[in-house]
Amino acid sequence: PLALSQQSSPQPSTINGLDFSNLLQNFNGAATSNPTPASNQTPEERYARQLQSLNDMGFGDNAANIGALQATNGNVNRAVERLLGGS
Repeated sequence: PLALSQQSSPQPSTINGLDFSNLLQNFNGAATSNPTPASNQTPEERYARQLQSLNDMGFGDNAANIGALQATNGNVNRAVERLLGGS
């Protein structure tokens, strides 16, 4: 029979005294971080930064930009690929 070793509770991930235990939580949704729940916002509000980025890159069709951002959950790089016909 296999003996299971008893593990102590996990300690925070620290490197050089810095706590990285919340690192992934801080990056979770960083590309589309909006404090207001998405259901309370229009797509124009939800994706305002991404829409500005797309406009700055020369993608001026707001409706197409919003559609691409909605399809890619706000990922600008994937939205650009979609707008260029890459899927």
